[in-house]
Amino acid sequence: NMNLQTSGKKLILIVDDEQDLAEVLSSALMMKGLDVVIASNGVEALKKWDEHNDIDLVISDIRMPGLNCDGITLTKKVREKNSSIPIILITGYSEFTEPFAQKMGANQVVSKPFEFYEILCLVDKYLNN
Repeated sequence: NMNLQTSGKKLILIVDDEQDLAEVLSSALMMKGLDVVIASNGVEALKKWDEHNDIDLVISDIRMPGLNCDGITLTKKVREKNSSIPIILITGYSEFTEPFAQKMGANQVVSKPFEFYEILCLVDKYLNN
């Protein structure tokens, strides 16, 4: 596989249309020694997925505007490509319960507002599983 990352760092894909949130989360993950790729919607995320075939974990918001590829659709598409990669979904809406997300193929749902350390702990947990 010629596309393997030379840095040996784990690569996290963050998918969120709120750029500020994505960037703060990205900085926090990079401080933990991880590499990060950011996409602002599901369609862009799938493009990034194809560009980097070594993504280790996906963090995605569930609700993203436009292009009818929200976090749930993205989760299903990623699952078709990789059955075991950890997927963490973020939601500001209480109707997305944990069982629902797991049925869709996600590993975990985090509700907004969240503390960044919650996400960091989850990332740690799933990467070192």
